[in-house]
Amino acid sequence: MTRIEIVSHPLCPMSQRLALTALLGEARPGEDFHVLHLAYPTLREEAGRHSETGDLPVLKLDGRAASTATDHAAEYLDARFGAGLVPEGAEARLAARTRRTPLSETR
Repeated sequence: MTRIEIVSHPLCPMSQRLALTALLGEARPGEDFHVLHLAYPTLREEAGRHSETGDLPVLKLDGRAASTATDHAAEYLDARFGAGLVPEGAEARLAARTRRTPLSETR
């Protein structure tokens, strides 16, 4: 099983979003995913150890930085744990992204 880790600092709303996405699905904290909070005084140095750019939050898979883009990381966690944030199907997904009614609902 892939080890999933969210790395950031405790006050980061984007890392909280990622943890909540996992929790809305079937994820169990400490078992299915882990959150690593970096110490604020050494945040810059520690962030650089987790991502090449030093950006936070970092979604790590099996110890490797997979994404620092929160939207991409949230979609991965949504798909992985079934949080239901992004609808199934191409048209519904596009509609959610563009805030339009799916074609299937207009017919």
